[in-house]
Amino acid sequence: MRPSWRRARWHRYCEFHSSAAAAAAPSTTAKNGKGSHYGSFFQFLRQHPQVGGLAPADRNGNGAVEEEPSTSESPAEEETPLNIQAGNLHMYRPSRPPRWEPFKSRDTIGSFFSKMEAAIEVGNVLREMGWNEDSQVKVEKLKVPWNPLVVLQVLRQPLEPDAAWGFFQWLKGVEGYRHTEHTYNSLIEVFGRVKDVTGIQKVLDDMSAYGCGMNVVLFTTVIHWYSRADDIDRAVEMWNQMLKVGCLPNVVTYTMLMSLLTKLKRFRQVGEIFKDMVSAGCRPNVRTYTVLIQCLASSGNLDAALLVFEKLDSLKASPTAATFRVLMDSAASAGDLELLKGLFEGMKKANQKPNGKMYFTVMDSLKKAGKLTEAAPLLEAMESMIEADQLYADFQAKTPDQESTKEEDDRRGSSGGETKERSVPLQDMEVMEGLDRPLVDMKAFSTIIYRWTPETAAALEAANFRWDPWKVLRVLMGMRDVTAALRFFYWVEKQPGYKHDSFVYTKMISLLGRHHHFSQVEELLMKLQSSDIEVSIVTMNSIIFTLSVSHNPDLAMKIFYWMKDLKVKPNTRTYTTVIDMLVKMRHFDRAMAIYQEMLDAGCKPDAHTYTVLIQSLGREGKIDAAEHLLEKMPLNGCKPNVVNYTSLINSLIHYGRVSHALAVFKRMQDEGVMPNSITYSLMSKGLKRANMLHDLVEVEKKMATIDFWKQQRVKSEDETLVNETILKALLPELKRESQDQRQTE
Repeated sequence: MRPSWRRARWHRYCEFHSSAAAAAAPSTTAKNGKGSHYGSFFQFLRQHPQVGGLAPADRNGNGAVEEEPSTSESPAEEETPLNIQAGNLHMYRPSRPPRWEPFKSRDTIGSFFSKMEAAIEVGNVLREMGWNEDSQVKVEKLKVPWNPLVVLQVLRQPLEPDAAWGFFQWLKGVEGYRHTEHTYNSLIEVFGRVKDVTGIQKVLDDMSAYGCGMNVVLFTTVIHWYSRADDIDRAVEMWNQMLKVGCLPNVVTYTMLMSLLTKLKRFRQVGEIFKDMVSAGCRPNVRTYTVLIQCLASSGNLDAALLVFEKLDSLKASPTAATFRVLMDSAASAGDLELLKGLFEGMKKANQKPNGKMYFTVMDSLKKAGKLTEAAPLLEAMESMIEADQLYADFQAKTPDQESTKEEDDRRGSSGGETKERSVPLQDMEVMEGLDRPLVDMKAFSTIIYRWTPETAAALEAANFRWDPWKVLRVLMGMRDVTAALRFFYWVEKQPGYKHDSFVYTKMISLLGRHHHFSQVEELLMKLQSSDIEVSIVTMNSIIFTLSVSHNPDLAMKIFYWMKDLKVKPNTRTYTTVIDMLVKMRHFDRAMAIYQEMLDAGCKPDAHTYTVLIQSLGREGKIDAAEHLLEKMPLNGCKPNVVNYTSLINSLIHYGRVSHALAVFKRMQDEGVMPNSITYSLMSKGLKRANMLHDLVEVEKKMATIDFWKQQRVKSEDETLVNETILKALLPELKRESQDQRQTE
């Protein structure tokens, strides 16, 4: 039942519209007093669908309006136009259809694969015959139930642009079908893979004429393929058009454009784009920082690149293998073997492994710097961490031999034309050549395997579907029943050629932990320990966090100490999660013991760790200990932030020490930490309660001069330092302005 205020508002809402309905349809009467509001209102909506919506019962399965048959007793009345906004009837608007209408959960495994098989057959026809009258007749005979997702499966196959274009235009005449921005996006990728910028422009013109609008994903896709084709002018033009129409770029768009400008050595433009990104409030990710590090290193600012690299962990952007590769290549080019060795050791500590591409890139850079002989032991250590097959494959990709080139030429026609693609059977449809993603859309596939039954298992086995950890992850994310997910987990493990990895185990354990199936969690952990799967710190942190929010501290602590047996060293996030869990369970002594163990292990706490500890000491009434901990933060290499000070001020005010809280409030500003709205609100309430009116007036005056709405996200000191370092390195005028300002001061 609705709350009383909602019921009252609902009755007023129905009374207003029932009066309008009575005026428009006076012959409509109600059978009872309470139903007079609802019955007349619904009847009014049935007779006036143009007002703004219909009840769900007034629509059939296809979304069309069902017309009521007219009878002699109740003759049909003419529709009376009323001046009512559609927004007033938002409750009765037809529900928006899902994005992939044909693939709802009611579809079966068999119907899904039949549609995928039809898409494969259409792709084979287009590759063998192109698009002409004969291929059109052949496609029509297949009687494919066309919808956007089936079209996507066709366009994801390696097709000739002309064949894809003809097929795409033919679909416009198919009854009941309409292209979406997703199908246009896939067609742009067909032209982009062959670097046909003219074809991309043709698709954009057709899209505009068709009435399909552009969004940030389409803009980003076009900029990406213009970048791959080295057409900087078109990419920048598309960027300017994106800003002109008011479409805000996302982090992927910014990163893509900066990557293109870095390859073209337009470092100043990279700085300008990054400045706009920071001003727009778009937060960089690890890929963005990797591109910026490459830009700084390529522009001769290796020190700035190393500073950004050192701050990545504090920015919650852990470096990837690509980040290490960029810096190791720069260090090798500079001939700095000590830096190269340090980066390699850091890479091993971060559980990142080198690949063949990194190995050969570093080797070439060392050879050019004349340091190849001196770096032989380091190269041998790198080579020992790379599998032989992968190293050979990367070497073949770097320097293709004559035999592979001859085989590739034999696959081409006698006239030197393009390669003739082979037909792809159903069981090979998820490993297409020339594609970097599977043909089967696992997002749509996971919607039909939301539960697990013997019939589902039999259908999947009959389809000869090839499983890999990525596909299993997507299915587990789409399943609703944790018991069914566990059955699927054990079933797929027995499939030939498949093996679980640490990410699949992490996802399954997290699902079980959130649903409080702790016995199965322990069973899977024992199974993971007995397997040869390498357990990373990311896996352990995810499992401990899941158990902590599931209120099972005993099992979480058991796994925390079990990490030593697995030789996985806890990091700052691990200790912080455990401390936070113990504090919430009011085990303050154990939390402080873990904190001391963290310091003894040489792991540096971060600002969040201290926030948890200060809050826990404040709740226990140990205010002096909390303040002492805050003062010790700089000694441990962590400067207090606004959250740390606010936590201490809150505890001081709670225990009536308002004067001391005011002193801490002034001290934080003297140290350059600006209070936020929460800090000011706490001080205002505390001063008012303590009747310190003079100080209250000063605080509220200063509070009135600050626009807290503009402070959407408080930037940390490290983030500010990184942004300033990047901008000063890439935009020299900012560096000169900073120097002039220092001289003036």
